[in-house]
Amino acid sequence: MKKQNRSKSPMLWRSTLKPLALALALGSSGVLANPGASGLLDVYQMALLQDAKLAQARAQYDANQQLLQQAKGALLPNISASGSYTVGDIDYTDRTSTNVGVNLTQPLYNRAAWSGYEQAKSVVQQADYTFKSAEQDLIVRTTDVYFKVLLAQEDLNLALAQEAADKIQWERAEASAEVGLASLTDVLQAKSSYDLSRSNRINAENALDVANESLLKLRLSVHYHR
Repeated sequence: MKKQNRSKSPMLWRSTLKPLALALALGSSGVLANPGASGLLDVYQMALLQDAKLAQARAQYDANQQLLQQAKGALLPNISASGSYTVGDIDYTDRTSTNVGVNLTQPLYNRAAWSGYEQAKSVVQQADYTFKSAEQDLIVRTTDVYFKVLLAQEDLNLALAQEAADKIQWERAEASAEVGLASLTDVLQAKSSYDLSRSNRINAENALDVANESLLKLRLSVHYHR
């Protein structure tokens, strides 16, 4: 049996290699609209360190690994040593004696120990599955929240541009009406379009706030400012 040192949870990089590569590709392909914000890869790396659900799964896995090592130890030989040194004075003659003993015990078959070892391996496998599931769940949650923020920011940018354009149209309609080149109906229609764009901008701001709140709930130290 090959010895595996998994005390540092190597499945962390195994199961996240492809998602991280995808995140890096997205971050370098111009998908990110805000140059001042952290990329998806940075967000995910921070989430790996801060997500409570993943930390709990990692701690449980490490604890079960310790139990596996203990169960494995019950299958190994048991070595004990003893020794004594005595000094005596018999018939005016000094006598000393030294006794040293080493005892090695190895049961040919210990059913209870093997049963405990197999059970511990099963528990570790389940913990490994739980840990990987937590990682995949974190990837989905991080990506979902991240792109919702980006989309909300883009919607707000469009709403701001539309509001500015409608305001200009309204001001032009008023100026034209003052010199008789536009009717009151034209002014009211322009004003109505401007009011609608203002309402859409407010809704976009609220949507961005909600997206940022979701980001904060994920315990990510990334902030997007409008």
